[in-house]
Amino acid sequence: MQAGAVCRAAVSECDREEVCDGTELSCPADTFAESGMACGPDGEVCADGQCVPPGDGCAADPSGCRGSRVMAGGLHSGVVQSDGTLRMWGNGRAGQLGIGATLDWSGPVQVPGLDSVVSLVGGASYTCALRAQGDVLCWGWRGVLGYGDGSADALGPAAPVPGLEGVVELAGGWSHACARTQGGEVWCWGRGDSGELGDGLATDSPVPVQVSVTDARSLTAGSGFSCAVVGDGAVDCWGRGFSGQFPGSGSMADRAEPERVSGITDAVEIAAGDSHICALRASGQAVCWGANTVGQLGDGSEGSSGGITRVIDAQGASAIRAGGSFSCAILAEGEAICWGHNAVGQLGGGTRSTAATPTSVVDADGVPLRFEDVSLGEHHACGRERGTGRVLCWGDNSMAQVSQPPPGAVLVPTPVEL
Repeated sequence: MQAGAVCRAAVSECDREEVCDGTELSCPADTFAESGMACGPDGEVCADGQCVPPGDGCAADPSGCRGSRVMAGGLHSGVVQSDGTLRMWGNGRAGQLGIGATLDWSGPVQVPGLDSVVSLVGGASYTCALRAQGDVLCWGWRGVLGYGDGSADALGPAAPVPGLEGVVELAGGWSHACARTQGGEVWCWGRGDSGELGDGLATDSPVPVQVSVTDARSLTAGSGFSCAVVGDGAVDCWGRGFSGQFPGSGSMADRAEPERVSGITDAVEIAAGDSHICALRASGQAVCWGANTVGQLGDGSEGSSGGITRVIDAQGASAIRAGGSFSCAILAEGEAICWGHNAVGQLGGGTRSTAATPTSVVDADGVPLRFEDVSLGEHHACGRERGTGRVLCWGDNSMAQVSQPPPGAVLVPTPVEL
């Protein structure tokens, strides 16, 4: 297309049109108006490309928000569109696709009646979405709805989770979810028998309960445990401990309340897999701890580490992610590197070989790809490509979660037709 030609029109007053520069074959990535810009007659403001009512969440202070616009869950996936709507695909047998039915879907389908979404998370069989006004909606498996009524699965988003306001980040565990507010509070709900809800009771809760942490800056949830970066970079975790989630403590017992992790005081981001944890330090160095059965700690070994380990060749990272038994980091220029379990190609390197040190996520020709963000599920991953805005998925496709006809394994990132 000729330089200067409009290749993507603005869809709202908070969107921006994209113009070809004459050097690229594809349209530049979607861009938005500055968050906080006035856009409506009643005090509405722009937030991540959407015109939303002012509130206590991302609309009021976008700089404090964290979260992904691409989601890889247990066996399903989703993406937030530029207009704040959702498209989902993969396993839908508990209603986690939000389409009003318990159907699997091999291609993206829009979640009806939902907009203003800024990020989403998913677990084994549920999905939760954060809206720009700071509220949360969940659907799918009955145990993680947050409504106080766990009598039936929810086939789509209904009403916001009661009691949650000013939320700026969500974390999706296997069978529980957590939220962080603008003021640094943390609330969790769902399964709690390992202490993952952090309220001291080690019991399930159908409604959010407050965790005794303050000044939380980053949040994550794994399989039976949760963690937060607090204050100036300390890490607190709670829940399951049998895989070494609490290094230096000398105990593998579960914790029903938050406990400080020794050996790290400068974390800026935290990520949890099934039984391991990774953090990004202020220096840009990635570190991990916990289970290491298939090299998911990235230090070149397999087996128990006994403490926090430095990920090899993961300096200068800008983001850290963790999935079932694998991990990824995004480097400063957008290159994604992954390590750990790879039986179905979830490392995105074109093979099924487990890697105890980082390997690049590449295209079909072996060329490293660059990403704005990635999200890791149980055995698959999805990401948004830098420069093109394309959504790519790879790994396990047993339930069409990579948006290809199932079954099978997809060994390199493949575009999702949105």
